[in-house]
Amino acid sequence: MTSSPVYNLSNFIKTKPPLIVFLICLVALAASTFYFAFDIQRNEPVTNRDKERDWVRLLRHFNQLDTCINSYTWNDEINLLEKESSRKNEISVFSKVRIENATILSGFFEVHGTLTLQGWYSTDCAEADQQPENMEIFFHIPPFNASLNNTIDVCATIKGSAKYLPFVKDSLCIPTDPPNKLNVSSKSQKGYLKSKSPKMKDSTFCENGEYGQLTFNLKRPKAEYLNDDVRTRIYVHLIWCSYFLVFVIFGILLFSIIKKSNYLEKKEQVERLL
Repeated sequence: MTSSPVYNLSNFIKTKPPLIVFLICLVALAASTFYFAFDIQRNEPVTNRDKERDWVRLLRHFNQLDTCINSYTWNDEINLLEKESSRKNEISVFSKVRIENATILSGFFEVHGTLTLQGWYSTDCAEADQQPENMEIFFHIPPFNASLNNTIDVCATIKGSAKYLPFVKDSLCIPTDPPNKLNVSSKSQKGYLKSKSPKMKDSTFCENGEYGQLTFNLKRPKAEYLNDDVRTRIYVHLIWCSYFLVFVIFGILLFSIIKKSNYLEKKEQVERLL
């Protein structure tokens, strides 16, 4: 009796069906990772679905916040925002906002403030420990008749870390032009908006201010793509995963062939002795 790799492999396939199914799955997985690795390196942009979902979840979170608008805390809070505005890796996104009880805005021509991120987390778990506490919001108030309109729509600017805001190709709305500074006084007509989670109880939250209801439009951005750095990292991980799977497949095949060859050689020796 003679042993050959082809015979050994054929016999191995017949006697080890569960392992063969496992090997077929590994081969399919390796082929898939190779395909996705080269597919993501193509010139066509890759849509970042996670960022789109994060954006909608973020707006839903903002819609649930308790918000207060006043001018009492302008000096301290807005000066702090102006100091922090020089932080790097920040971007701004425009979003349409509907403000209920708009009469509280009749004394202001623009509003600055913060939107708390307490209770909201990005889908990117790796960045959870670096997530900021707030995002900034700013909007000009268009002319409106407070006695007739109790609700107005504004185009708000949301500013924050580029890790948590989408890079949009087309703006979701167009901000209102700032009013003529000659027709308004200085800080007395600038409002400050602060927010808190509805789960947090604070009886002093809106002292010297008025509660307002902000409802953000949940429209998805038209284009949010993976940047080149992220695409390169994904490509490298997929390639290494593919190589590892190929190594495992060849390792299993080689081990099986060697083991079967040893078994057949021993069997042949026993038959000769008999």
